[in-house]
Amino acid sequence: MDSEGSVHLEHLVRATLEPYAFPDRGDLTQAPEGALTEDQVVPVSLILHELATNAVKYGALLAPTGRPRIGWSVEDLEGKATCLDFAGQESGDPRPPLPTGWGLERG
Repeated sequence: MDSEGSVHLEHLVRATLEPYAFPDRGDLTQAPEGALTEDQVVPVSLILHELATNAVKYGALLAPTGRPRIGWSVEDLEGKATCLDFAGQESGDPRPPLPTGWGLERG
């Protein structure tokens, strides 16, 4: 948190996703400057955490070859509010290989 009580969005994204092998296996794309107030930090962190755990359980981080990418845009809505739009993309085969020795082999 800086002296004005705000948190830089990129710092929050990196800190939240770091336990999920990010940035070693992930990329930040389209990361414009933006700051969150104290009241916005927890909800945005929870959203990022949910996206990351879904990538681990069902998506790109399930397989060693998978790579998640995340980016965002910040838009001022006529001075009344700010819109934060996250965009995510996953690449690589997220399906794990079939286990062997369980009668699943085809022959």
